[in-house]
Amino acid sequence: MADDPAIRRVVIVCDTGSDIRAAVIQGAELAVRFQASLYGIFHDDETLRRLAALPFGRQVSLSATELSEDVGDLAAISSALGAGMRRALEAAAAARGIEWSFGAVRDLASSTAFATGAGDMLVIEMHGREFAGAWGPHSQWRARLGAMSASVLIRGRRAMGRGVTVLLPGASAAQQKVLAAAAALAEDDDAVTILVPQAMAKDAAAAVAPYFAPKRGRPVRIEPLDDGLPALRRRVAALRPALVVLEAASAGEDDLRALVAETRCDVLLVR
Repeated sequence: MADDPAIRRVVIVCDTGSDIRAAVIQGAELAVRFQASLYGIFHDDETLRRLAALPFGRQVSLSATELSEDVGDLAAISSALGAGMRRALEAAAAARGIEWSFGAVRDLASSTAFATGAGDMLVIEMHGREFAGAWGPHSQWRARLGAMSASVLIRGRRAMGRGVTVLLPGASAAQQKVLAAAAALAEDDDAVTILVPQAMAKDAAAAVAPYFAPKRGRPVRIEPLDDGLPALRRRVAALRPALVVLEAASAGEDDLRALVAETRCDVLLVR
C-alpha cells in the first residue's frame, strides 16, 4: 500500500447527546491504526445551560414523564458526562498504549476549531444516543460541516453495511490523499468500489493500484460516474457500503448534508 495519510492526531468531539463510550472506542482504534495521538473534546453546551436556567426550564424523562430535574441537576449531569468522557479516554488510551489529552468547551465553534492543525482528523458521531428506545436529538455538527478545516470522519450507524465506496477527484494530488485515506480505513475483506469521472476511467486503474492492490476476498471495482453527488448518493443507496470517502471540496454544503442525512454509513471528508 502507498504511504498512509499523515494523520497525527485523532480528535473526538462529543456532547450530552453522544454515545460517548462508542465514540471513544472507535476513535482510539483509529488512533492505533494511524499511529496517532488521541484528543477528546466535550462540548458542555452553554446554550443548553442558559435555556435550562430559565424559570420554566426542566429536563423531562421520556421514559417517565412525571419525573423532571432542575437546572442544577442538568449542570451536574453535563459535568458528569464530561468527566466520564475523560475517564473513557484515559482507559482506552492506556489499554492501547497511545498518547491522549482532553478538553471541555462551552460553545460549538470552539469544539470544531480545535481540530484545525495539519495532521488532524476530526471524528464526529452524527447519530447520538437513542432515548426512549428510538428518538435521538438532532445533530448539532451537521450545520458546521462546511466550516471545518480538518478531514472529518462522520460516524453513522453502519447498519448492515459492508465495503468501501470512493469518489475519486480529478486532480492527481487530491486523488492521492483520498485513496490513501480510504486505504487506511478499509478492512482487509472490504469490497472496494472506486467511482471516477468518465474522462479518466482509462487511467484510474494505474492510480488506484498502489493503494488497493486486489487481495483475496477484497475485490476492487472501478466504475465511471459523471453526475457528481446526486449519482454518488444513488450508488451508495444501491451498494450500502460501510464507508464512503470523498474530497470535501468536491461537494457543496447542501450536497454534503443530503449525503449524510440519507446514508447510514460512515462518511470521510478528506481535506
